[in-house]
Amino acid sequence: MSDSAFNSAVQIVLRDEGGYTADPRDAGNWTGGRVGAGALKGTNFGISAAQYPNLDIEGLTRDEAIEIWRRNWWEKYG
Repeated sequence: MSDSAFNSAVQIVLRDEGGYTADPRDAGNWTGGRVGAGALKGTNFGISAAQYPNLDIEGLTRDEAIEIWRRNWWEKYG
């Protein structure tokens, strides 16, 4: 798939996913993948602490998130 297709797709994801949140009721915001398990690090640009427990979720930039989406979803499954 083309870069243009990726750019269109990732813009939809980023629009729908929004920015940083750290809702303690959301399992994806915890590094252990369930409420109360591990550290509450949050979700940013659709990148969650449950999937990336060692990542600085709150400090994640939009460009870094785009690269994660490209590498770990688009290139892997696209």
